[in-house]
Amino acid sequence: MFRPVAIVLAGLLVSVPLAGRAEDPFEINAIAPLTGAFAFLGKEEAEALGVVESTVNKAGGIRGRQIKFVIADDGSNAQTAVQLTNNIIAKKAQVMLGTSAVAACSAMAPLLTNGPVDYCFSPGIHPPDGSYVFSASISTVDYIIASIRYMRERGWKKIAILTSTDATGQDAERAIGAAVSAPENGGTVSLVDQEHFNTSDVSVA
Repeated sequence: MFRPVAIVLAGLLVSVPLAGRAEDPFEINAIAPLTGAFAFLGKEEAEALGVVESTVNKAGGIRGRQIKFVIADDGSNAQTAVQLTNNIIAKKAQVMLGTSAVAACSAMAPLLTNGPVDYCFSPGIHPPDGSYVFSASISTVDYIIASIRYMRERGWKKIAILTSTDATGQDAERAIGAAVSAPENGGTVSLVDQEHFNTSDVSVA
């Protein structure tokens, strides 16, 4: 998680305005699921931001000014993420980070048609060209295409999938179905079973 966050911040931070007193830190707003079903993601992302903050500040900050990540907890709830996004927009921020879940980032995106720039921590959203919204890492669509190709070339042609019933799982299921039926696979790869689970389930056994 540290590497993709650090890379994007290198680009985002250069656009932060220099307004304010020299001793004021650059405050960078972030949204993350620190509680709820996706807390296992949000806590790691918050920790990574803490490492970035410490590293940048120890190196002298940005033009001599320290940075500070202001992280708001969306509770793993898309509606809360939308409310927090509106609060950040009202501050006239130029950049923001988060959140982590596909459903929440997708719900936030329509609010950001005129900015600020947002770096969603999930690779499961697919912003249109020219959007102010960016997704983490490589697209899940490209990742799945490469994974199915890898399986086919090794003779693994009967595939079963287990996906969650939320937006993340639905995105994965659509991408897997499209990759399996792609012309390059020529009908040699097939889905033999598709099972689902709810993210609140205690077990998927």
